[in-house]
Amino acid sequence: MQLPFFLKKPAVAIIGDTCYTSLIEDFNYRDVPCIKYAISKGLGFGIVAGGAIVKVPQIIKIISARSAVGVSLSSYMLETLACVISLAYNIRQNNPLSTYGGHSSSQFRTWLSWNTTAFVVLSSFLFLGNILGALAFLQAATIPINLFSKVPQIIENYKNGSTGQLAAFTVFNYFAGSLARVYTTFDRSR
Repeated sequence: MQLPFFLKKPAVAIIGDTCYTSLIEDFNYRDVPCIKYAISKGLGFGIVAGGAIVKVPQIIKIISARSAVGVSLSSYMLETLACVISLAYNIRQNNPLSTYGGHSSSQFRTWLSWNTTAFVVLSSFLFLGNILGALAFLQAATIPINLFSKVPQIIENYKNGSTGQLAAFTVFNYFAGSLARVYTTFDRSR
C-alpha cells in the first residue's frame, strides 16, 4: 500500500525507511522490532505533544474560578526546575526531540545552551569539577526533584481538605505521560 506523499514523508521521518516499508507497504505486522520502534516513537511524540498542552486544563480551571486555591506554587516551581534540567541535559547530549520535548529552533537552542552552560559551569566548580558530570548529576537529580515536587501539593490538598482548583485531567495526563516515558526509556535502553 502506498500512502499519499504528505502522509508518507512524516511517517518515514518518524519510523525510518526500513520500518515504513515493512509495516506500511508490506503489511508485515510480525516485524516485532519495527512495531516496538513505531510504538516507542509514537509514544515519544505523544509525550511531547501532551507535554505542550498538559497545563491547559489547569490554566482554564484557574481562570474560570479566578482562583488558584489548592494549587501549590512550590510543586510547580520544582516541576519547572526538573523540566529545565532535563531539557538542558538532552539538548547538550543532542538527543532526538521525541525523547525529551522542547523547541528545536537554533536560536532557542543557542540561548538555552549558553544559559545552561553558565549555570552548569558555576555549579560544577562548586560540587563536581566538570560540566558533563554536573549535567549528568543534575539529570539524575530530576527523579527525586519530580517525586518531591508532589509533596507540597499533597500537603496543600490535605490542609485544604480538597483539591481546590487542581485539574484532575492534568494530574491524570502526568501519570499517563510518566508511564509512556518509562516504556520509551526502557525500550531505548535495550
